[in-house]
Order: sequence, then structure tokens, then C-alpha cells
Amino acid sequence: MKTIMVSLFVVALSSAQPNNWYGAGGASGGASASGWAAYATLLNKTAELWQFNMQTGYITKSFGRTQIVATTSIGIAVKVRTIGPLGIFGFGTGGLASRGSNAGNVFPYGGFADLKVGATLWHFDAGYMQIPSSLGGVTTQKVVMFGVGRSF
Repeated sequence: MKTIMVSLFVVALSSAQPNNWYGAGGASGGASASGWAAYATLLNKTAELWQFNMQTGYITKSFGRTQIVATTSIGIAVKVRTIGPLGIFGFGTGGLASRGSNAGNVFPYGGFADLKVGATLWHFDAGYMQIPSSLGGVTTQKVVMFGVGRSF
């Protein structure tokens, strides 16, 4: 009976580790207003490898017109370093971008720091990314991100 109870306790501890994360926030840089939202699922706990989905939106001036550019992409994020409650991640994604009636490829990449807030599931996030796109007239956006996230 003691062996079964110890085994159940170990299983409960391992399943209590969050395997998902979501976050959202603002950004500053090449665009006058921008924001991001992301969702990640842990693929490999040992390697800290995450499947990473990201959406961005920003306002830009192109050919003298103010336009909204929206992107959606999927890729990989990996934890490259841990310093106490701070995780440092690198990511690369690929997906689609749209501006008005134009569509093209987008390949955002960069890195971010994820600071876990005490014993809660909440996080503060900050990072840098570049958003190269095949949309004509749109240069690569260089963006500093900030926001909050939560694991579950």
C-alpha cells in the first residue's frame, strides 16, 4: 500500500507541471502601434522545446497610406538559459502576413525573457523580434515586446 501511495504522489507531481503557456502584450519599434499574442505547448520537457504560435498586428505607413498588417505564424521556441525564476528563450516561426488585400510570407524570429512571478502561474515577458515579410513595400519590422503570460 505504501508503494502505491508513493507512486501516485510522484505521478501527481509530474502531471502538475504546466505544459502550456499563453501571453499577450504590446510592442514598440518600427511600427506606430503594435501588439502580439502567443500560445505555446511543451513538446519535450528535457530539451525545453516548445511549439510556439504567434500573432502580431501593427500599423505601418506604406506608399503614403496608413495600413494594418496582421501576421500569424507557427514554429519552435527553446529555453536557452535559466537564471532563477527567469527563463531565456529563442524562437523562430513561419506563417502568413496580410495588409489590405495583399498577402505574403512572414518569418518572425527573436528572443524573450520570461520571469515567473513567485509561486503563481503568472509571468512577465519582454523580448526582441524581427518580422521579415514578403509583402511589397513593408520593410522588416524590428520590435521590442513586453507583456504578461500565464502557464497552465
